[in-house]
Amino acid sequence: MRNAAWTTCVRFLVAVTIAAGWAQNSNASELRWTHFGVRPLGMGNAFVGQADDFNALYYNPAGLAWLNTWTFEVLSLRGEVSANTTSAISDISSFASSGSGSTDATIQLIQKQGGKPLGFNLGLEPFFVMPHFGFALALEMPTQLTFHNDITFDVNAGPRLYLPVGMAFSFFRNRLAAGFNVKALGQLGVDRSFDIDSLNNLTSGTSGSGSLEDYVLGGYGIGFDTGILFRPEPKNSTTLGISVLDVGGTAFKAVSTGTATTGAPETRQPSINTGISFKPVKTAAQYISVNADVAAINQRVHYSKKVNLGAEYGLGEFLKVQAGLHQGEWTAGLQLDIMLLKLRFATYAEQLGTAAGQDQILSDRRYAMHLNLLL
Repeated sequence: MRNAAWTTCVRFLVAVTIAAGWAQNSNASELRWTHFGVRPLGMGNAFVGQADDFNALYYNPAGLAWLNTWTFEVLSLRGEVSANTTSAISDISSFASSGSGSTDATIQLIQKQGGKPLGFNLGLEPFFVMPHFGFALALEMPTQLTFHNDITFDVNAGPRLYLPVGMAFSFFRNRLAAGFNVKALGQLGVDRSFDIDSLNNLTSGTSGSGSLEDYVLGGYGIGFDTGILFRPEPKNSTTLGISVLDVGGTAFKAVSTGTATTGAPETRQPSINTGISFKPVKTAAQYISVNADVAAINQRVHYSKKVNLGAEYGLGEFLKVQAGLHQGEWTAGLQLDIMLLKLRFATYAEQLGTAAGQDQILSDRRYAMHLNLLL
């Protein structure tokens, strides 16, 4: 039985890895197929097959069926900053303190930051989960700027809202779990390139292509997610998972203020994700989990941006340490539970180019922290 289970796992992993190469193109963008959790990011963002905490609401709702207790986090604050941003702040601070306002010094400062994505993110993530049921609210304010040497810059900024409500059930003596989410999504912000002329039109209030309504996208929509988890053996810690997020696509309805209507954000495309998770070490006091995921199999993105690998070491209920590979870049994470406080930290890199490792300047190293008050 054990050999058969391992054979099944290996075949599953090979199949999903091959499937990841079905669809890919040359689009250079961030592959954001769900709201990413700090703990999963620490383990390479490979969480579809594990899905054993509130992040199941975002990665695989079937995981709610196998939760053993309830958790309610009220004060749940998240912050994230990129290494490029901290470096740029340091350069600007040095430039300002030097007192040099020459044209050459200013041009050198701009050239040094040219092409580098600068970003930060602030948000709230309260949630409640219990066996078979959960809901969450993820409100974030991601901001990303990229300056170019031709005096243009790209802006992607504005609030995002995710509000999933999920249920899950187990079958066949807990060997199979199936779940679903219904979620409300909201988005408002700017995602486009600017040059000197467009800025002049905007600041002068010129109508037409330079009016504010042409730059802002906003809307809301209702989406649906589903997923399953399977254990080849009832007492085996190996699980196979698959989730389909934004089933059928999640369309946004444009926001209307009564005097103007913004453009609607693009429809969120369905995302088929698979994963495998197993625990080579599992005792009453500690465990080691090893995960492998392939995300957004059906989307036309290079396969090197879809494959995630991760591992986690857990000691009791108070310490978890993560490591992994996400889009070809290393990740690491730490989670500490101290009384009513829970601290999560992770570092990872997001590849903004066409493929992982394509251009180092487009690899955006980020640091994320999540602070929670537990009830």
